[in-house]
Amino acid sequence: MSRTSMQSAKAGAGSTGAKLEWKRQEETTDGFGNTIKIKGPKKELSRKEKKAKAKANAARRARGEEVSDDDEDWE
Repeated sequence: MSRTSMQSAKAGAGSTGAKLEWKRQEETTDGFGNTIKIKGPKKELSRKEKKAKAKANAARRARGEEVSDDDEDWE
């Protein structure tokens, strides 16, 4: 294919004018027939929520409890 014919093929492919909607899949079935729920993307905590977690962790440390400092706690 020449360069001009490739460009015209690309231009013609998406020019139908119909809007495609993509819906996230919530469940899937594996090879054995088990239904598996798909987890959504992790939500990032707001500044207020991060401060509340930090305050709660500081209170736990003050009581003598063991607190992890992993990034998983903040996401």
